Amino acid sequence: MLIFDFSNLYWDAPENDKARLVKVEIILQDDKRRIRRFVAPQRRSDKTLIVPEQVPILLTRGNYEAAGKVKLSVFFHTADNKRVPWDFNGMDLQEPFPDAYLVFLDNDWQRQ
Repeated sequence: MLIFDFSNLYWDAPENDKARLVKVEIILQDDKRRIRRFVAPQRRSDKTLIVPEQVPILLTRGNYEAAGKVKLSVFFHTADNKRVPWDFNGMDLQEPFPDAYLVFLDNDWQRQ
């Protein structure tokens, strides 16, 4: 299982901020299986924001440890329609994330 932790991202930027984060796209190739998910905050009727925190995705047993079986791409979508790629896209994730727990921070998508 891969766990994506989005709880540290700044989701509640002002609505007029065109560079604000609006959603995250996850594309996961698990051997022959392809999974594509979008993660975004939701607004309740009372205007409170429910932000995504941890998103688990089940993998085929043993594939995360096997070289080349799991390929991951993450893209951050902003209000001005930019699609910012994550720096680790296409890399072997076992070394930087051996426990399959991926934590995302704002510097993963904010480009200077």
